[in-house]
Amino acid sequence: PEYMRANADVLQGRVNVEIAAKNIGGNIWCEEGVEIAEDAQLYGPMYLAHDCRIKAGAIIHGPSTIGHYSIVDERAQVDRSIVWNNSYIGERAELRGAIVGSSTSIKSKAVMFEGSVIGDKSIIQEGAIIQPNVKIWPDKEIEAGAVINTSIIWGSQGRRGLFSRFGVTGLVNVDLTPEFATQLGGAYGAILPKGSIVCINRDSQQRTPRMIKRAVISGLPSAGVNVHDINQVPIPVARYFIRNTDAIGGVHVRLSPHDKRVIDIKFFDQYGLDINKTTERKLENLFFREDFRRVDVDEVGAIEVLENSYVLNRYLEGFAKVVDYNLVRKRKFQLVVDYANGSTLQLLPGIFNRLGCELIVLNTS
Repeated sequence: PEYMRANADVLQGRVNVEIAAKNIGGNIWCEEGVEIAEDAQLYGPMYLAHDCRIKAGAIIHGPSTIGHYSIVDERAQVDRSIVWNNSYIGERAELRGAIVGSSTSIKSKAVMFEGSVIGDKSIIQEGAIIQPNVKIWPDKEIEAGAVINTSIIWGSQGRRGLFSRFGVTGLVNVDLTPEFATQLGGAYGAILPKGSIVCINRDSQQRTPRMIKRAVISGLPSAGVNVHDINQVPIPVARYFIRNTDAIGGVHVRLSPHDKRVIDIKFFDQYGLDINKTTERKLENLFFREDFRRVDVDEVGAIEVLENSYVLNRYLEGFAKVVDYNLVRKRKFQLVVDYANGSTLQLLPGIFNRLGCELIVLNTS
């Protein structure tokens, strides 16, 4: 309570302290680089540190402080609370008289009540509720939908594994950072034989899958695994290519079809199938123990970038072996195809042309 009162006294001018920021009106103090959405609602006094972001529909009531590089996402509510640096307050999350430490994530629709404190590098999953005066010590994870009535000091509360039904999934630069992806690549490489080959690709022109894919790539060679970067191809093409080459596994990085802020990382075995639960657990154990194999400099894996045309042609050759083009062409199919601005644009138009299909196409930009 004393810490909260001290911050409030400074922001409300009750003590003679110089605030090293610009008052933009209403006792809202901003450092350089602060981004505030036009329809965000701010009611001072408050302090917004440099390069923090207040997104559309967010509501902040003072006295509140938001640390540098922190994000208050759309329609989140912050009331008389303190958020330290590099933290994330998710969509529709609510802070009511709470303190959030550095590098902490409060996911969507989570609620923190009066006097609650979340330590550094913790994760409060979607819809969790932290009751009044509960303290969560650093490096803890609270499972989605949990209601926490007592403080958590030792261990974690429902720490989940890396994998969900969509692979390794998380918000970009919140859950899935480049550092995380590099460690994940190193852990995956460590469960594979040295000198083996892993194919990796993405399925979108967006910047975020490209960034995460390159981070995963950087981790694999450190474990002595060679990387074939097959660029941007659809998942079926990646699966086929892995199954019909010398690759022993694969990684596919995609934008979530459910939320464009989320990345899914999928892992494949030598047959192009999703890795089994045993392999998932082995990868998780290595990752959480940070027990990665690091090879000598002369054993570091190579990175080879393969041309998209080569990868796609391999798939088309296989497709032609199992589909009778002439038989399909006789049917003269008329199709409506929604490409969803995806990577199938590289492949399907040519296939449909060979099949003699008449198309009405959508979302091809």
